[in-house]
Amino acid sequence: MDPFLDKREPIEKKVSGNLPHWHQIGKIQFITFRLADSLPQSKVKELNAFIAEFNAEHPKPWDISTTQKFRATVGRIEERLLDNGYGSCILQHHEAREVVASAITYYSPSHYSIIAYAIMPNHVHLLAHFHTDTNPERIMQSIKSYSAHQINLKLQKSGSVWMSEYFDRIVRSENDLQKYIHYIENNPKNLDIGKFDLYINPEYKR
Repeated sequence: MDPFLDKREPIEKKVSGNLPHWHQIGKIQFITFRLADSLPQSKVKELNAFIAEFNAEHPKPWDISTTQKFRATVGRIEERLLDNGYGSCILQHHEAREVVASAITYYSPSHYSIIAYAIMPNHVHLLAHFHTDTNPERIMQSIKSYSAHQINLKLQKSGSVWMSEYFDRIVRSENDLQKYIHYIENNPKNLDIGKFDLYINPEYKR
């Protein structure tokens, strides 16, 4: 089965909060999830204002090209904001990153193959090839729920750890895949961050 987005095949579409989620069985997905305090309210308002403006200019339902435009534009804005290092950045703690890495690897290879991940101070990038019988949304809920509980225990904290929403994209092609791998690999280097965890599966890198 082709691991990339196939416009000829059915796509399960769902909206969670402001973000659209597309699922197509057995595909490679790029996922970003972030800490609950990773963006100050002023920046959240800016992001939500852009989303509202985009929605007003592009009435739903969206076709594939409009959805891809939204994902590309909003994704770039969110990643730029996250890279500013807002919030408590509790993932700078080795114990917290260790929990997240353990949660990600727990489901591999039973539910997906890990292609790459980067655990940054206030967000996580995951690139994974999901199995045909795996629902990425349920896996993400499990990863976030387990890691939140464990992080609070290890850091002796309480309250929300992760933002309820997450950003995901189905990878469109081999060239697209290599761009995501390159982005994940260079994200920590470009920001000159000393405390991060990075994994790149050499089987996928070209």
